[in-house]
Amino acid sequence: MPQQVLNSVENNFTKGLITEFTGLNFPENAATVSDNTEYTIIGDVIRREGIDTEVNGISNTVSRTNKAISSYKWNNASGDGLTQFVVEQIGNTLYFYQSSAATLSSPISTKLLTTTILISSFTATGGTFDPTVECQYADGNGYLFVYHSSCDPFYCIFNAGVIVANVITIQTRDFTGLPEVNLPVNSRPPALSDPHFYNLQNQGWQSAKLWSTNSSTLIPLNNSGQFYTIPLTTTLFGVQAGLVGIVNGQFVNINGALNFQHVSGYIYQVAANIFAQVTGYSGTTLTVTVLNSGMGANVLVSQYTPISAVWTNISVSTTANQITTWASAVGNYPSNADVWWIYKNSSGVFAPATTINNFPPPTTPAAKGYFILNEFQQSRANTSSITTLTDVTTTVRPRTGTWFQGRVWFTGCDASVTATGNAPAYAWTENIYFSQIIRDVSQFGMCYQTNDPTSETLFDLLPSDGGVIKIQGCGSIYKLFPLQNALLVFAANGVWYVTGSQGIGFSANDFTIVKLSSVRSISSTSFVDIQGLPMFWNEEGIYQVEPAKQGTSLLSSPLHVNPLEVTPVTLGTILSFYNDIPLSSKVHVHGAYNPIDYVVQWVYRDSEETDVTSRYTYNKILNYNTSNKLSFLIQ
Repeated sequence: MPQQVLNSVENNFTKGLITEFTGLNFPENAATVSDNTEYTIIGDVIRREGIDTEVNGISNTVSRTNKAISSYKWNNASGDGLTQFVVEQIGNTLYFYQSSAATLSSPISTKLLTTTILISSFTATGGTFDPTVECQYADGNGYLFVYHSSCDPFYCIFNAGVIVANVITIQTRDFTGLPEVNLPVNSRPPALSDPHFYNLQNQGWQSAKLWSTNSSTLIPLNNSGQFYTIPLTTTLFGVQAGLVGIVNGQFVNINGALNFQHVSGYIYQVAANIFAQVTGYSGTTLTVTVLNSGMGANVLVSQYTPISAVWTNISVSTTANQITTWASAVGNYPSNADVWWIYKNSSGVFAPATTINNFPPPTTPAAKGYFILNEFQQSRANTSSITTLTDVTTTVRPRTGTWFQGRVWFTGCDASVTATGNAPAYAWTENIYFSQIIRDVSQFGMCYQTNDPTSETLFDLLPSDGGVIKIQGCGSIYKLFPLQNALLVFAANGVWYVTGSQGIGFSANDFTIVKLSSVRSISSTSFVDIQGLPMFWNEEGIYQVEPAKQGTSLLSSPLHVNPLEVTPVTLGTILSFYNDIPLSSKVHVHGAYNPIDYVVQWVYRDSEETDVTSRYTYNKILNYNTSNKLSFLIQ
C-alpha cells in the first residue's frame, strides 16, 4: 500500500521563536521565523500593532546627538511611599517626571519637573566629564543615588516640588600604610624617615604638635554641687574652619579662663584647663571628650553665674607625643610592630624607658587604620601634615552601586596606579565599598569602621560599620543586585554571592563571599528584575539567576537558605539567532519587565552602531515570556 501524505496544521505557537533544531527534531508549537507578531499565553498569534505616543502627551525637545541615554524608576521618593519619578539622563542632564501624579488626561510626559541636575557638576577633581557614558542608579530611604564613572557619586532629595543633589565623598581607613624597603616589621630604626613617621601615626602613635586654634565657646558647667565644675563629657567648641591635621583620637590641651558674674554685678575671672580627646571636627565645630579638667579657684554656684569664656589656646597635647618620648628614652624609633600603650607603667603613664624590657619585642605588624582617607584622592600628606608624602589619586569613579540592608554600596571603579615616589601601587577595580548603616545623610560616604582600630580601648569592628570588600580576580564590576539577605556581584570574570556566614544577612563583622558562576558580564544595561531574580545578556547568551535544582548548587543549606544557579536561556532555543546580534548591541541593550503580562522586553540594534547617536536608535525588540520560559519573539 503506497504511503499516504498527511498535512499538519500548526496553530499553537506558545513556544515562540526557536532556531536550534534540524528537520528531525523540529520542536512542537514553535516558529522558525517570527517578526512583528505577538503570541499570547493561550497560543493566539496576532499582528503587532504600531507603537504610538501617549494620549494627551507632549514632547520635551532635547538634542541627543552623541549623548548617552538612560532611565530609572525612582520609587518612594521623599520616603512617603507614594511619590514616584521616572528619571531620564540625556548626556549631561537628569530630567525628572513625576509618574505618581500622571493621569489619562495628564500623562507622564506632562509631569516633567522644572528641576534638572547637571551631572557634570560632580565631575571628579582633575577629571573631565564624558557625556557618552550612562549613569546607573539606586534608591533607598527616599533618596536617589546616582553613579557615573566620571563623577563623584551623589544623592538626590525631593522636597516641596524641588530636587536637590549633593555629593558623596567615599572615605576609608588606611589599612595599607606606606611601604618601607628593607625595613623588617620588627626593626626599630635609628632615624625617622617620613614614611615611617606616617606609619607610626597610622598605628596610633601620637606625633609632635600638628595644629592649634583658639575658641571662645562657653562650655556647659556642672552646677549640681556647691561649686562649679567642668564635667567629663562630650563638649563642642567653636573654632576656625579649615584646620589641617585634626584627626579623631588626638589628645588636646585647652587652656584659658572663665568669666563669672557675681550677684552684686562684678565680673570674676578664673583660670581653667582641660585635657581632652578629639572625637570630631566639621566646619567650625570641634568635638572633644573631656578626660580631665580643673579651675584655678572654687566658684560658688549660689553666688555666681557663668557668662563667657576666654580660651586662649587649643592644641595637640605635647604630653601625648609618644614618638618623641620613645626616641628620647630608648635612642631609636618604634618599629611597625610596636603598639604604644603596651609600654605604659602600672600608673597608666607611657614610660618606655622603664617598661621596654618587661617583655620581648613584638614581631607581628601592629594594627593600622588610625587615618581616614578620601578613597580616590588619598592625600596622606594633608592628613598627616607630612608634606613629602606622595598622593595616590584617580579621576575614575564608581560606575555602579546599590542600596542594600540599610547601606549605600559603591563599586565599578576601573583604575589602578603603579608605585610612585613613596606611595604604594594601588588598584580600585575589584573593590566594593559599603557605608555604615545609615542614620543620616552624613554617613553615605563613611565606608569605614567607627572605632579606631589602633585604640587601646574601643577598637572593635561593629556589625553596623562600613568597610571595603575585595573580590580577588573578579575584574571589572558591572552590577550589584540585592537578593533577600544576599548581594549578587556581576563582574567581568563571573558572578559572586555576598552574604552573612550564618545565613542571616550581611554585617561588617560577619560576611562570606562565594563564587556562584563563571558566567561573565559585559555591561549593566540589560539587567531586568523578574520578581526578585535577575536576567541579563552577555557576549554568548542570555542568562537568568534562579533557585538551584537539587544537587546542582555550589551553595548549600543551612548556611545559604536559598541556593542559586546561573542558567542559560538562549542555549537550545535561539542561540544561533543571538550570535548574529552585534557585540556592541549586546553591550548597550536595554531591558524592562512587565509583571502584568510576564514579558521581558529588550530593545537593541540588529546592526553595528556608527556613533553614539545611532547606538540609541533601536530597531528591534526581543521579547521573552517568563510564564512558560520558552517563548521568544522578535518585533
